[in-house]
Amino acid sequence: MPRSTKPAPPTIIEVIARAALFRHDRLLVCWNLSGNYGYLPGGHVEPNESAAAALARELIEEARQPIKVGQLLCLHQNRFSTAKRVHHELNLVYAAGLSGPGAKAKLPAITAAEDDLDFRWLSRAELKAADFRPEPARLWLLKNWRALGGAKWPTQRVDTLETLN
Repeated sequence: MPRSTKPAPPTIIEVIARAALFRHDRLLVCWNLSGNYGYLPGGHVEPNESAAAALARELIEEARQPIKVGQLLCLHQNRFSTAKRVHHELNLVYAAGLSGPGAKAKLPAITAAEDDLDFRWLSRAELKAADFRPEPARLWLLKNWRALGGAKWPTQRVDTLETLN
């Protein structure tokens, strides 16, 4: 008799806006404390919201930090599974800068609004050694560190990365 299998939960394509925010050759990383890994800060784009507006909103909600959202730098498609479901993300990575109180500090301490998150300023060497997800995004950041952390952002090209497992 054939085994019955449960259908997999439907996959929803999530649109996420993320920040590549550099200060003094350091990258701001959102750190998942329970999983001990990092990723670019940001969050989900809501219906009728632009990706840039979503990014600005998410940084205020999660980090209590207003930002200036710059140009789109990278589009990253990523798919991964958790115990609950399959995730399929389209990540829009924007150049970003700090604004508001504390924006002029060299590396301002940024306090997470959620207990399971932390915000850290990582050097290139720290990012290279870190568990940073997804891996292609980490490699893209390392490859483009000098251009991304410099005063001038690239203006002609949007990089595209895929991680589809």
